Parts: sequence; structure tokens; C-alpha cells
Amino acid sequence: MTAAGPAAEGLRQRKARQTWTAINRAARRLALERSVDDISVQEIAERADVSVRTVFNYFPSKEDAVLGVRDLPPPPVSVARFLAAPGPLLDDVVALAFDSLRENWGGFTETASAAAELGELLEKNAKLVQRIAKAGERFEGQIVEVVLRRVDDRLQAKVAVAVAGRLCGLAVEQWVRGGAGPGGRETLEEIVAAFRRSL
Repeated sequence: MTAAGPAAEGLRQRKARQTWTAINRAARRLALERSVDDISVQEIAERADVSVRTVFNYFPSKEDAVLGVRDLPPPPVSVARFLAAPGPLLDDVVALAFDSLRENWGGFTETASAAAELGELLEKNAKLVQRIAKAGERFEGQIVEVVLRRVDDRLQAKVAVAVAGRLCGLAVEQWVRGGAGPGGRETLEEIVAAFRRSL
């Protein structure tokens, strides 16, 4: 999905997004019915009405298919906005991280019921939590590299990204626990405001 959203998508992008969503939903529902360890990529493919090869074209593992985590670079439009932004660094890093999170974690824009399903799966499966943690490390590394295009200090970039990442993480936690609407931007803004009041 592009940063401009589904309205700007062409047919190929729309079909790819639909296939990605079908695989993610099939994997998530199968994992809820049984467990992640008790499902196969073949079953995911059958439930999504795609081939096993197609599943692997979209996700490197069944765990990633269940979580709906992608490994995409930050959206170019968001990077350009960040690099041109005159605002406080932390605010701009939070916006960049949040946009990148939405691009990389397709489920983050889904419904409250999808969030509840994801929350249930994370509570039941430590392997999924570890998978998200690893994806988070890669994600933070990508954001740090973008921030370094605006500031020269690697430590400053890492600190800004770590803080922004944790603030975005709190928004995701609220979403997964049913305390925020799809996408969580309003919740993120409340969290950032609470953070600023704490300083």
C-alpha cells in the first residue's frame, strides 16, 4: 500500500494488498482456531485461496503471516516530509515512525476485532512476541538511518528513535487491548502530549 492510500493505488497494488490481507487473515484465524505451531503454510494457502509460493512471496514465515508484519523501508513520502520538516526532532521522528509502522504492519489499520485477535495471539504465543521484537529492532535501525540524514549525531538519532518507538509502541498496546480506534493516531497524540507533560 502506498503512503497516499488505497485511492491512489493501481490495479496491481490493489490486488497485491488484497492478497496480502487474505493471507494475513487466513493465517490469523487458523492460529486462533488452533495455535501457530499447529498450522502449516499449506493450510494458510488453502484458506487464503492462494499457492504456498504466493504465501512465501508475501511473508517469510507463517509467524509473519499471522502477525501481518512486513519488512518495508519507511515510506518515501514520509521520509521526504521528515527531511523537510522544521519542527522539533522528536515530533518529526514520532510522525515518521508512526507512518512507517502503519506501512509495515498492515493489521495496525484494521478493526478493533482484528486488534483483539492479535492481542489474544500475542498473549498465547511467546514466539510471536519474539518475532515482533525482532521486527521492531530492524524497524528502529531503518528509522535511525533516516534520522541521520537530518542530524549528524548517531547517539541523538538513536535516542530520538528509541523514545519515538516506545511512544508508538504504547499506541499499539492500547490498540491491541481495545483502548484505541483503528490506526491509533489520536491515541498516539495523547501519549506524546502525556510524555511532554512528564518532562
